[in-house]
Formats: sequence, structure tokens, C-alpha cells
Amino acid sequence: MSVASVELKPGKVSLAELRAIRNGASVTLSAAGYKAIDASAASIARIVASGKTVYGVNTGFGLLANTSIDKARLAELQRNLVMSHACGLGEKLDARVVRLVMALKVIGLARGHSGVRREVVDFLLTLLKKNALPQIPSQGSVGASGDLAPLAHLSAAMMGEGWIDFYGEPIFAMEALRKLDLKPLELGRRKASPSSTERKSRRRSLSTRCSAPRMSLLLRWSLGPCPSTHCKGRMRRSMRGSMPCEVSPGRLLSQRFCVR
Repeated sequence: MSVASVELKPGKVSLAELRAIRNGASVTLSAAGYKAIDASAASIARIVASGKTVYGVNTGFGLLANTSIDKARLAELQRNLVMSHACGLGEKLDARVVRLVMALKVIGLARGHSGVRREVVDFLLTLLKKNALPQIPSQGSVGASGDLAPLAHLSAAMMGEGWIDFYGEPIFAMEALRKLDLKPLELGRRKASPSSTERKSRRRSLSTRCSAPRMSLLLRWSLGPCPSTHCKGRMRRSMRGSMPCEVSPGRLLSQRFCVR
């Protein structure tokens, strides 16, 4: 029997419920889950207000663990952390797998050990409800847990970066959020969205030369000859030396990268 709706109760979610979510069931979170989220978010707020040094909250990461971050730049720290890890490759995950990733992340956050605001969880639940699924590459990761890169792509989409499959149609994340009347999660400063004139100018510029700035690592890369008549290079999956060659008609950013 199919399940139309699933209320997530962290610690008590069954395999049958996860299968139902994978197959399209709507998802809500229990009151107990929200209570745990609010309590953990309050703990982080107290830490920040106290000025105490806590790893990952107001310090750098890894080798920079002993570097304190100024309070005014903590949001920027979190945003940069997400963007620096969004470096996956390969084909995107199947839509049903992405639904599971999102639901499992809600369950994990609702255990009350992550310090996130309830707005983050509500955002995930809204995307699930609207069937707006962030594109997550199937290859690549960072760290011992093995899920940092995929989760960074998920988080980046919530900030308006990368791509979202909106009822199966791939569109820019920011555009998808506008369609859903959602404001991107603000983790740090971001530049204002370019005007229509600026976007058209950028498209013309990128379509005629290979000397354009580097593009976001959130975009998909592919193999094959460079389609631009101005370049003799070949495209490859590589983070270093990758330059955009051509923008598809009507697209602000290209999914093609060329190594010259």
C-alpha cells in the first residue's frame, strides 16, 4: 500500500516510510523534531554571544582550526565552506535518490545536534513538497564522512547557486527559488543579481572568446572537442586550468569547460 504522507520522527523512521518518500510521498516533521532543532540553534546562538572559541563555529577548519574568525565574518565563513566543497563530478543523482538525501538530512538535523535554524529544515521540506530537487553530482566527496561534496551541492542550491530540477526541468537554482517564491538562504554576503542587460552582455562576451573568467565548480563538466570556433582545446573533467568556451543560447553560464 502506498503512503501519501510521512511525518518524520527522528529515531523512529521506518524503511517503508523512506521508500514512500523516495517514491514521492509528501514529508512533514514532528513537533518533537522542531523542538530539538530550536534547542540546538539556541545553543549556537549562546556560543556566538559568549565569544568562546568553538571549532567550526568561529574558527577555521582543518589546519586552520586554531585560527579565530571575526564575529562579523562568521556568516561569510559558512557560505565559503559550502561553496568550497561543491566540487562534485559526473552524472547527477537520480531524482528519487535526491529525495532520500533530502529526507535523511532533515532527519539528521532534527536530532538536535547540528545547531541549524528551523528555517533550514523548512526550506528542505518545501523543496520536497514542490518537487524542486537540487542537482547533486554522483561522484566526488571530501572528508572522512564521504558526504560533504554532495551535501554542499544540496546546500548551495538552497542559497541560489547551481541547478535545481523543477518538476524534471533543469533550471538555475536562483530562478527556481523565484518560481517557488522562496528567498535564498542567506549565509553570507552575495553580490546583487545582474540586470537583464548585464546578463545579455555577458552571454555575448562568453560566446565569442575563450578568455572569460573561471566558472563555478557547481556546473557540470563533460568530455569532447571544444565547440567554439575560437579555441582548439579539448574539454575535460578538471578543476585546474578549466576555462569556459561557449555559452548555449539563452543560458547565462555554460556547462562546457575547455582546457587550452
